[in-house]
Amino acid sequence: MGYRFRKVEGEALNIINKQPIYELVAREIKDYIIRNNLGPGDRLPTEKELCEQFGVSRTSIREAVKSLQSLGIIETKQKEGIVLRNLDADALVDYLTFGLQFSEPTVLDLFEARCLVETGIMPLVADRATAEDIDDMAGAIETMENAGDDWEVHVRADAEFHRVLIRASKNKALSAFADVIAKFFEMTRSGASSTDRPRVVREHREILQAIREKDPCKAAEILRRHLQWYQAASGAGYMENGHPEKEIENNGLANGKAEQ
Repeated sequence: MGYRFRKVEGEALNIINKQPIYELVAREIKDYIIRNNLGPGDRLPTEKELCEQFGVSRTSIREAVKSLQSLGIIETKQKEGIVLRNLDADALVDYLTFGLQFSEPTVLDLFEARCLVETGIMPLVADRATAEDIDDMAGAIETMENAGDDWEVHVRADAEFHRVLIRASKNKALSAFADVIAKFFEMTRSGASSTDRPRVVREHREILQAIREKDPCKAAEILRRHLQWYQAASGAGYMENGHPEKEIENNGLANGKAEQ
């Protein structure tokens, strides 16, 4: 069954019969929200109006609404109808993290992405990090140093350091996903619990000092070497200059690569 072009406040809605109808409707509703600059509390058209505008059944509209509710984008209220919500960041983090895990990236994929993201933002961090950012990163390092044998505390503090690092870039697109990226990075840590923790702490301090000195090249180089070593210690493939060049044995430290 084909669907006609419909208009919402003068804008054409192009519905193409190539995927489930409710998914197409959900996508168009999201586009409608963006095009019309809607914010939390703003109301969307009623189910009846959406049926007329899209030329689809009420069942398809309800399925689309449910899918958007599950993402925390909208909610339905008595006497108000369909209302745009404040974005639930925790729900978004869980959703994206699940999607990442479901796609089954390799550890090498994760390390490569991590290296590209974190080293790439260093010029922004060195230029824009505030005193509060510096203090928060220093606090995370101190927690790592004092974690003793509690690996979970160490990992949480390590993740917090990198979360603050990303937010210190003051790039809204990156900052909005700081928690997602932090969880994404935590997936690379599971095999590194026996690594040299004093070295990890020392290298984080060196990264922070380079940021204090507003030397992004130095900070990025220390971070790149740190990630290469961490990756090797985790038993993943080795990155040369931030790119995977070859796989190493599961003992990670073979061939002397960990001490690059």
